[in-house]
Amino acid sequence: MNICLLKNKSNSLIKFLLQSFLVLLSLASCWVIFTCFNDNKLLDQFSDDYISQINTSIKGATRNYLLPAQTIARQGSHMFREDIISLEDPKSLSTFTYPFINSYPQFRGYFIGTENSEFWFWRNEYSGEYAYRIQHIKMQPQGALIDYRHFYNDNNKQIKISNQRIADFDPVTRPWYQGAKTLGTAYWSDVYLYNQPNDPPPAVAGITASYPIYDRAGQFLGVWGVDILLKVLSEFLSGIAKSYNADLVIFNEQNKVIAYSRSDELKSSSESLPLSELDNSVIQSALISYRSHGFSEFFFKYNGERYLASYSPFLFGGDNDWYLLLILPELKFSEEIEFSHNLILLFATCVLLICLVILIRLFSQQVISTIKYIVQK
Repeated sequence: MNICLLKNKSNSLIKFLLQSFLVLLSLASCWVIFTCFNDNKLLDQFSDDYISQINTSIKGATRNYLLPAQTIARQGSHMFREDIISLEDPKSLSTFTYPFINSYPQFRGYFIGTENSEFWFWRNEYSGEYAYRIQHIKMQPQGALIDYRHFYNDNNKQIKISNQRIADFDPVTRPWYQGAKTLGTAYWSDVYLYNQPNDPPPAVAGITASYPIYDRAGQFLGVWGVDILLKVLSEFLSGIAKSYNADLVIFNEQNKVIAYSRSDELKSSSESLPLSELDNSVIQSALISYRSHGFSEFFFKYNGERYLASYSPFLFGGDNDWYLLLILPELKFSEEIEFSHNLILLFATCVLLICLVILIRLFSQQVISTIKYIVQK
């Protein structure tokens, strides 16, 4: 008798706990369903986190795209200091450079300049006549600097040699050289024109990662550098932007465009454009909106359509502060949020229905048991 009574109490307790859990789960499901139907508030709630994640992802990808240039420059500096490569042995410089050419196609120039104005340069050319050139400015016994240029095809076969001439290019005057020498460590240049005095037009703009070279005694010898064209960086940014259906632009403190996601609208050889000259009304509207309030993440309207934007520093390149402007159409953002909402709503609805079915069954059993007890009594 006592055992049966104990079992009944135990079963009653289990049923009570189960019912309590199901009631709480039902209430939680109702709250989730209610929240999912409140689309506007939820969109505003998640928008900051969403665009912040995209912003961080884009900056990380861009840094990973560029930073190997700095590593290569540092390695070149170290190998020069250890006499593994030298200007007296140009083949050693080519041997060092070639492995990076296929691994990092975004880098279009590898070079070294020294304090006595000697220079060695591997450069990818935008020319149908040859794939790349190797330039060597070497000091002659009589003290003159002579410029040699060798041109190669895609099979690394030399197809042309230019006439020797007195060098009219001095690496020590270039921003990548002066910056690394002044800092005494890794340096990222601001945007500048790559062209040397006798290079044919058009002008080519880009940035350079460079690293100083010292001998074992700490004496400064020169600088190793790696070039990245602005057009190439814009093409990379374009690939990222397509995956998010976004507009992206990176610019510097002088409001000069470093990279732009619509790379097809930039000339491959043009100097960096002022931000105000970008022919993109949505970007210009976002800039006007930002300047009116100064918020880093914000909504704005253009032609009746809402956009989500982020304006934030992109700290990269030492003393050169860059900025990233990211713009997403709200429609695209809303579609992704709506898809997530629908999944959550479906799951919460299923949970609620299951809980209700079980609760109804449990309560009906209790009602039936109570009725039977009354009838029998």
